[in-house]
Amino acid sequence: MFPYKQEIAIRLRIIERDKQPIEFSTSLSEIVLGRSPDCDVVVNHPYVSGRHLRILAGVVVEDLGSSNGTFLDDSRIETPSLMGGRRLTVGGPVIRVEIDGAPSMGAAAAGEDASDASQGEVDRLKARVAELERQLAGAGGSGATSPAAALLEDLVAEDFGNFETRLEGPVDEFYLVESFRMLRLSEKAISYMATELTKKLSMHTALPDSDGNLVRLLAEVLAQPGEPGPRRDFADHLSEVRRWMNVILSVYQKASVQFTDEMRASLSPMTLAQEGPIAAPIRWLRQEEKVLWRRARTYLDGLTPEGIHDRLDELAKACAKKMLN
Repeated sequence: MFPYKQEIAIRLRIIERDKQPIEFSTSLSEIVLGRSPDCDVVVNHPYVSGRHLRILAGVVVEDLGSSNGTFLDDSRIETPSLMGGRRLTVGGPVIRVEIDGAPSMGAAAAGEDASDASQGEVDRLKARVAELERQLAGAGGSGATSPAAALLEDLVAEDFGNFETRLEGPVDEFYLVESFRMLRLSEKAISYMATELTKKLSMHTALPDSDGNLVRLLAEVLAQPGEPGPRRDFADHLSEVRRWMNVILSVYQKASVQFTDEMRASLSPMTLAQEGPIAAPIRWLRQEEKVLWRRARTYLDGLTPEGIHDRLDELAKACAKKMLN
């Protein structure tokens, strides 16, 4: 009888380029491989997702919605697949997984003629694989993790910052990573500037009067994929980010206009003349303009980058207060 038991002796060999192979021995009939510490086999590599793939009885492999894919003989798998001696790689050709001690399908698995005894083992193995695939289909349902959701989980775990630009791989994953990277960096910049405008201290990258940020709210959406509440909170937060972006762009533009108007008023002949009387001989010689010009030069020489920055900040905060009230 084919030796299919609840526990089988399996040895996995993880082979990365330019590195010594790493071996894992296990008797589990179901093995989860990934970067997360709670996986049965932990592989700390940027191309490996938190929960990347599952191996059943050493003969069936299932991709768990990974970002960079699971491959058999260089073909990316989308459903639980029978390995049948084919080469198993993770993240394209980056990492190879070899399995020793798993039941073999023999020659019949490769499409060759098999003896009656070998064919009996193959039939029993196929029946067990079909049973495992039915279990997988029943366990997946609406709770199955899509590739996009798995990638978002990885982005949230790394807070977007540690993800390098992906010049290879699916274009939708490239677009998703870069879009959320830009959104997260924009949120940080807008949050900082909003905090400077309102002077409300925040220990995280949340907007003033906001209880969350992009990473935390997206994590709640992923944790409760079927609930509308977290999605509504996430959408409301993005609306708040847009509102603050419009405020920031508007207030500094308005502050610049107000500062220019102040300079024009301070340098007007009437204002300069009010700084002090002009001696009669100067007026008789019609040299008032020289006096006013010296006063204008004194005003301009008194302007410093720090002073201009502080005044613009004061005007911007006043504009923001009016816009937000």
